[in-house]
Amino acid sequence: MLKNYLKVVWRNIKRHKGYSFINVAGLALGLACCLLICIWVLDELSFDKFHQNAPNLYRVEEDQDYSGRIYHVTVTPYPLAPTLVEEIPEIIDATRYVWAPPMTVSAAIPSPPWSSSRTALQWTRSTPRSGDSSKKKSRKPPLN
Repeated sequence: MLKNYLKVVWRNIKRHKGYSFINVAGLALGLACCLLICIWVLDELSFDKFHQNAPNLYRVEEDQDYSGRIYHVTVTPYPLAPTLVEEIPEIIDATRYVWAPPMTVSAAIPSPPWSSSRTALQWTRSTPRSGDSSKKKSRKPPLN
């Protein structure tokens, strides 16, 4: 029975090549888009799930208005974290994230007075790798 169905399908594909190509291409494109959307959704749902207190973590976002244009950003004013901790009793702790180019931390940085030590992340002390130095190097790849 299945053999007969496959014969009919093959004959229709050969008879209607244009329509068959459009249908197969549309199906392939639809499946590819569906898979990409699923991968994107899984990535978004996994945001900060490695933390010990993941259900209690939130990120502050802001809509900024510049000359009538609204920009949705995750950048907030520097004093916002301590102000939120002081004024909203439901907030237990707050921290700031500052993006910086890759660098080596060689000294411990004291936490601000308004911050408690409830973070699950542990800071580790690192030393420069043997090939690293403070001088600027050329960005040419090594010759092998």
